Amino acid sequence: MERTLPVVARNVRRFREAKGLSQAALGRAAGIAAAHVSMIESGRRADPQGSILQALARALGVTVDALLQERPAEVSVMEAVATMDEERGDQEAAKVARRAAKAVRREEPAE
Repeated sequence: MERTLPVVARNVRRFREAKGLSQAALGRAAGIAAAHVSMIESGRRADPQGSILQALARALGVTVDALLQERPAEVSVMEAVATMDEERGDQEAAKVARRAAKAVRREEPAE
């Protein structure tokens, strides 16, 4: 039987991969050990402390809420990509990512 990963585990991995970071690079950026990142992503640390979530969110360029959302919004990933594009100075790519995020947001059901 396949085990379902906790929401935080899926989201950390998704955002990390979207940014093209290794677990070691994310750990360095967040100030935690790569092994800790691995444990969170594998679900062995299903409920990380708030300070760890804040550090991960900051390193990933997302909010803590984005890490805790049941459906991590592709929107959040697109917005993180747009932010990265802006930081690199690629305004056109950032516009495309933000338009895509806006389009997905319109299709999501209101809660």
